[in-house]
Formats: sequence, structure tokens, C-alpha cells
Amino acid sequence: MTRDHRRQVWVVGSREAAEFQPLLDWLSETTATRFATGRETALSDLPTASQFEDALWVVFLSARPDSLSRETVERWQRWFPLARFVVVLGSWCEGETRTGRPWPGVARVYWHQVLPRLMAPIANEDDTSAEWRLARTTTEAERLEATVTKLLHVEPTIPPLPALPDGQSIGIWSLTTSGWESIADACRLCGATPRRWHCVTSEPPDDVRALVIDLPDSCDFVEPHWQAATWRRRGIPALALVGFPRWEDCLGLEQLGVSLLSKPWRLVDFQRQLSALLKSTASIRGVAG
Repeated sequence: MTRDHRRQVWVVGSREAAEFQPLLDWLSETTATRFATGRETALSDLPTASQFEDALWVVFLSARPDSLSRETVERWQRWFPLARFVVVLGSWCEGETRTGRPWPGVARVYWHQVLPRLMAPIANEDDTSAEWRLARTTTEAERLEATVTKLLHVEPTIPPLPALPDGQSIGIWSLTTSGWESIADACRLCGATPRRWHCVTSEPPDDVRALVIDLPDSCDFVEPHWQAATWRRRGIPALALVGFPRWEDCLGLEQLGVSLLSKPWRLVDFQRQLSALLKSTASIRGVAG
């Protein structure tokens, strides 16, 4: 039998919530993923220990508060003492990272943050976040030491965006000066030239290669205003930054061909998503040419 050398991942919990589907699709395509469907499976019907020897990640899906018990997590920790544990919180769990009862040693991330934050560490562990690199058995002293060590060292240089043709830039639309400045700084750190764009439905400057759109916490106004936007007709890729998006927001933006990055965003996630947009657009143009 051919051995699967991809990253081993176990997914625990209900897979019925629609917001988990992009993560599940990605895991199925890029990792050797196995599933435990619910509390009963996790607690009393686990496979034999030999099936767990290579697993490095356990991903819990929590569609609602308390949908998985602490006992479930403890049982999986006994099976995988050195695994990386993360719980993905669904739409009904907003506020859980602040007011919920966290499981010791288990990182928590919202469904709309999970792909940009987990793709790199699960795929090849090149993420710089200390929380992803430590096993659940790590002591608090060891976690503190790792965090301090990370803070004392200069962060690795953010990889540059794919090279833009001479004179081309990244267009930025934001309602606030602070929003514009933070996105412009991120573009500069990634090696790109930012260009302010004052009206999201107007014609963007000719030298703009991609757009970053800083949205408020709701996307209700997006679709009717963007359907006929000039930048869509020109095929300019766009990345929308949205605070606490709903699943309906993701679907609406996807229908418009707009990528989504939730706030608060990290520079490394911003770079990855904008790079992916520029590369995909370059590939399409190359084929068309």
C-alpha cells in the first residue's frame, strides 16, 4: 500500500454548518484528513491507536457554544499528546474567544479567519506564530518563553508581492484615514505602491493592478452598488477587508469575484491573499494572451 506523506489531520465535530465547508474542502485537497463525526465517536468509538501515530493536527469544529465538551478534548489529547490542537468557532460562537471557556493548550479561531491562519502552518509549518508550533502538553512556562523569544527577535521579512509592471499600483478604498494608512503601510511592506481611490463604484486609476476595499462590519450595501462597477468589467481583482463577516457576506462577495479577509487582519495573511489574487490574474491574462 502506498503511504500518504501529506500532513495528517483529524477533524472532530459536526460538519453540517455551511461556514466550515471551505476549510473542509481545502483540508481534503491538501492533507490526509480523517473525520470523527461527533461527541459519541470522539468519546467511545475511537479507532485503534495505530491509526493515530502520524497525526500532527486535530481540528475541532464548534458550530455552537458547548457543542463539544472538555472531556472530548482531553480524550483526544491522550491519543495525541504531541499534536497541535485548534478549535474553529462557527457563526453562533461570536464572542467565544472573549467570554467562552477556553480549553487549555487549544488555539481558538473563527471560521472566517481559519483558512488564512491555518493554511501555511498545516501545509508546511512556515508560519511564525508561536501558538501553532507548540504541542498541547507544553507548560505555561514554556509557552511564555517561546512568546518572549519570538518578541525579542526581529520578525522575518514579509515576502514581497508578485512583481507589478512598472508604474502599476494597488488601489485602496477606505472610509477612514486610519484604515487607508494601515493598508498603505502593508502594501509598502510587501513591496507595492499604494494608490488612494476615493469612490468604490467609480473608475479606478489606470495604473491600478488590484484593489483593497476596507468595508464596515456589514456588506449589506455591497451587491447593488458593485454589480456594474467599472473595475469589475475591467477584470481588476479585489480583496475586501470585513469585520466579523457573516456567511451570507462570504457568498455575496464570492458571487462578485471578490476575496475576503476578516478584521483584525495580520500582515502575513494580507500578503498571502493579495499575492494569490495577483498570481491568479496574471495566469488568466497569460492564457488569454
